[in-house]
This record gives sequence, C-alpha cells and structure tokens, in this order.
Amino acid sequence: MPNNTGRSRAAFPHGCISAQFPAHNVAMKGLAIRAGNGASVLFDTELLRMAAGWTGGYITTRGVVFDGEHGVHPQIDGEQKFGT
Repeated sequence: MPNNTGRSRAAFPHGCISAQFPAHNVAMKGLAIRAGNGASVLFDTELLRMAAGWTGGYITTRGVVFDGEHGVHPQIDGEQKFGT
C-alpha cells in the first residue's frame, strides 16, 4: 500500500522483529533499516537502542503482515555482527 511519498510501506519494515543474539533479542517496536553496502540495523523504538546489526540478507517475510501466519514474526536474515 503506497503512503504519501508514493513508496510502499513494505519498503520500511517495522513491528516485532527478532535477532539471533543475545538470547531473546526481540525489538517489539523495531525498524529494520538498510544502512548501505549490504549492511542493515534493527532499531528498537520502544527501548531506544540499536538491537542488532548484520550483513547479507535483510529480514525474513514471515508473520501475519507478510504471509498471514500467526505465532511467528520477521527475523533478521543474514550474518549478525552485533546485538544488544
């Protein structure tokens, strides 16, 4: 669905997104941001932290918003470099 800039909302994923480490690293109100050169970061807007950084892929497209599946949510998809 386009917003007022004409871009798709899916181009800037937000919501519950999890990282691989540390254990239970979930940004309940996370923003997945492409930083350039194949790197991405996960910003947690609830706790005001960079929850994770990774290279390679972006995020998995699983969960109600993407495929209608309940009980799962997007995760980072790539090689995680840091987590907080």
